[in-house]
Amino acid sequence: MHYSKQSVPLKRNLTELENELPSQFVRIHKSYIANVNNVSKITEVGNRSYEVSFYDSEQVALMSRYKAENFFKIIKEACNDWYSYHVLPGIDDGPKTLAESIKLLKMFEARKVKIIIATSHITRNSPPVSEYLKAYTELNIEKEKQNIRVDLILGSEISLNEETVMRAERKELITLGDSNYLLIELPLFGIYPVHINWIENLRVTDIDW
Repeated sequence: MHYSKQSVPLKRNLTELENELPSQFVRIHKSYIANVNNVSKITEVGNRSYEVSFYDSEQVALMSRYKAENFFKIIKEACNDWYSYHVLPGIDDGPKTLAESIKLLKMFEARKVKIIIATSHITRNSPPVSEYLKAYTELNIEKEKQNIRVDLILGSEISLNEETVMRAERKELITLGDSNYLLIELPLFGIYPVHINWIENLRVTDIDW
């Protein structure tokens, strides 16, 4: 069994293990079960198989063609369940009021969206993180009062610049949910070496945010 930083020998029948694991673990080959939430890239390596790569791991897995159709269907359905949106009231270019935010959540609920990741921008002149947390808390409370069946996860869309790097050093950025991942908005007119350096400085793996 392969984790992001280690591999553990496991003497188990894969069919039995497949039946015990949560739904995000999918059989992709007679010799592999993959966590669909951790797949970073799928590369066709022949007319009969694919190579599956994962975040934070150098391990790869093979996926047989006859398993691929079901795997891609699962990925597509998962993508339809959630959206990233500027939904926090009074933050960034999103809704101005709590009522407008609630209206948006009701719209997503009607479309059978299960999860909204609140990804308001963090730019040079953005308010402190405490303002994002306050807006998120107020929206969550009102959402529960109105029994809106959409899960709300706090995140942000971070503009890539030197101010963002300084915010990261002060731990004044918002990761996606409880993860160590940042959603970065790349420059519109090209990426230069300075941007690569900033991205390297923003890496949050193993940092206790």
